[in-house]
Amino acid sequence: MKEITKMSRLTGELEKAFRLINTELFNGELDTPIITVIPTPRAYAHYVPYDIWNAKGTAKREINIASGTLDRPIENIIASLVHEMVHMYNDTVLNIQDTSNNGVYHNKNFKKTAEAHALAVTRTEKYGYSHTEPTEELIDFIIAH
Repeated sequence: MKEITKMSRLTGELEKAFRLINTELFNGELDTPIITVIPTPRAYAHYVPYDIWNAKGTAKREINIASGTLDRPIENIIASLVHEMVHMYNDTVLNIQDTSNNGVYHNKNFKKTAEAHALAVTRTEKYGYSHTEPTEELIDFIIAH
């Protein structure tokens, strides 16, 4: 794979990954968000649960991948993307709340949807069901694509 040295190429690859994951794991039910890569203290990624981008009457949500976490293995970066897609799915498709405490504590709704979308979920006392890792299914998907 060609080395990524430009932000435009990086975000393009993340957008491509989003489209493929949306099609294969979310049945194409998610609207395409704006994907950003900026520093995000204390997080691998985040989802903005309201239309933050509005250009020419087209409002979009945002998924950010924290720039300081891009040195992780690709399966972990993709798992972070899927984690945020789960939040988006719960928000925009299922219309259910999956966090509390300003998005910090992840509840059982998040866990259920995450596990249904190829993430392994573990619970912590402070953050609830927020710790996610790629399952073998997700790793196989990444290898295949």
